[in-house]
Amino acid sequence: MYCFPQRVSQHKNETKALAIFLYHLRNFGGIIRDLRESDYGIDLEYEFVSGENVVGRFLKIQLKGFERISSKNPKIGNLKQSTLNYWAELSYRVNTVVVGVDVVRERMYFTFPVFWDAISGINNTNERKSIAFANMGRCSANTDINDLNQAAAILIHHMALIPTVGELLLRHKNILARIGEIIELCSVCIFNDQFLEFEEFDELKRLLDDSSALLWRQDIQKALEGSDKNYNWHNLDFFRANTRDGTLRYWDMPDKLNPIVISLFRELASLRTKTLNGLCYWLVKDRDYLELVYKHNVSKLLGENIEEIIKNYGIGECTYVEKDYDAFVMVRIDELEGKKLMGE
Repeated sequence: MYCFPQRVSQHKNETKALAIFLYHLRNFGGIIRDLRESDYGIDLEYEFVSGENVVGRFLKIQLKGFERISSKNPKIGNLKQSTLNYWAELSYRVNTVVVGVDVVRERMYFTFPVFWDAISGINNTNERKSIAFANMGRCSANTDINDLNQAAAILIHHMALIPTVGELLLRHKNILARIGEIIELCSVCIFNDQFLEFEEFDELKRLLDDSSALLWRQDIQKALEGSDKNYNWHNLDFFRANTRDGTLRYWDMPDKLNPIVISLFRELASLRTKTLNGLCYWLVKDRDYLELVYKHNVSKLLGENIEEIIKNYGIGECTYVEKDYDAFVMVRIDELEGKKLMGE
């Protein structure tokens, strides 16, 4: 009898996964480029198209086919440190996501841009890591898989428009350098003569520009539910359109500015946690950024309203600033070295 090569299940799964992915993204008009010929951890490039316009926003995609993905705990596992390093460097500049396809049930799973999860797993050991897929909610036996796949496709399509990590870090640094000015702006809006016309447009514009990038995942419209055209919260026109007498005065500001600043400070606290979780990466990539983020422990400021933040900020002293950065780094390095020795 003649012997022939056997097609391995991994290759069949990859072919099925690509077919399922292309099917569910077929109606969005995006440009999909196949990069598998020179695959080092990225399979596809997806370029966003708005109408007939190619607007220069795109997404890198690692596509994985599986015979079974746990619906209770969906994740991609067995990731090498070299893969995490590659994803981190690539997704620093271009948003990169992982798409997993259960080829038996024909269901798609996905991550949000993988940068923060990737750097949290980097620890200079041979330890393999896993990254969770986005939680789309539990599905029952009656849940329509096509509905879940359509929701996943919509999110994947629009992730090409998400600010890149490089953009986010620039905004993050800008905000951290101006926390005192932001609190002072809020203080002026609360305690200044409420009948006067608002004048701090330059500072407000800078705050809104930076916040619009950092708060891309936050539902600011819900916090501003009683305001007109709250979808436009990141523009000065939103404030000008929501006045008591047609002129923007200081009395018009707190109920619109305060929710934005509270959301911003909560996001800063979250970003600090994610940055410190990626300590090994930042010690090599950008030590100055790591130190800046560590020192600005904004979670110490957070309260229920902006008046409480102003009160906690203190007079003449930045009460949220941490001063033991070198000690913190040494403790974490010792922990990582101990873990590395145990792994060996």
